Parts: sequence; C-alpha cells; structure tokens
Amino acid sequence: MDLRLSRAVEQLAERLGRLPGVEKVQADGTQAELVFRGDLDAQHELLKLLLAADLPVCALAARQQNLQQAYLDGQSSSIET
Repeated sequence: MDLRLSRAVEQLAERLGRLPGVEKVQADGTQAELVFRGDLDAQHELLKLLLAADLPVCALAARQQNLQQAYLDGQSSSIET
C-alpha cells in the first residue's frame, strides 16, 4: 500500500510497523510503502488506526503489483528461507 502524509512524522516506519497486518515498511519523509496483509475490512481498520494515531494522512491506496514484481518478490522470499 502507498501512504502519503501532509507533513513528515518522526519515527514513521517504526510506528507503522507496529500496526496489525503491516509486515514491511519503507518510509521517507511524507511517503511510505507498506506490505499489508488483509482484506478490505482490514484496510478500513488500518485507515481508522492511522487517523486515530493522529497521523496526517492525505492518501492511502492499495498498490497494484505487476506480474514481474510478484515473481521477483516470490524469488527473494524463497532465497531468504
């Protein structure tokens, strides 16, 4: 998922990484890319948690993964195990 904030937040990656369903975070300034596992209801709960944590969310969107990236992600996870 892609997250955009209206202003930078300290320790954003750490804060996001503690949320349920968030498995991986890459954050930089006012943007973050999340690996999130969950259905649409879980995404709704994630958005509620982000807003309840007073994060200045201005956009949250599911990232459409292309076939090549899915293959590469699968290869890297099989190498790690």
